[in-house]
Amino acid sequence: MQYPKQPKPLKKTSQAWRERVNELYNREQGHCQVCRKWLDRNEAAPHHKRSQGSGGSDELDNLMLLCKECHVKIHTGEIMTRTLLK
Repeated sequence: MQYPKQPKPLKKTSQAWRERVNELYNREQGHCQVCRKWLDRNEAAPHHKRSQGSGGSDELDNLMLLCKECHVKIHTGEIMTRTLLK
């Protein structure tokens, strides 16, 4: 069985990545998806629901907008991502 080919990851310094993060910010109306805190654009931390190392993409449906505090909590295991996705 062949899996569909994933799009190439965007370079995090590229214009395309900045546009993707801007789309994410607009989709979430500038709020952290965990604590709902309003974020200034430079405070927003995009997070991959499924990591790129596990086959996740940079597509909008695989990204969450987080504040820096919630982003750290997810990466340290204090918040479990799978509970947020239910």
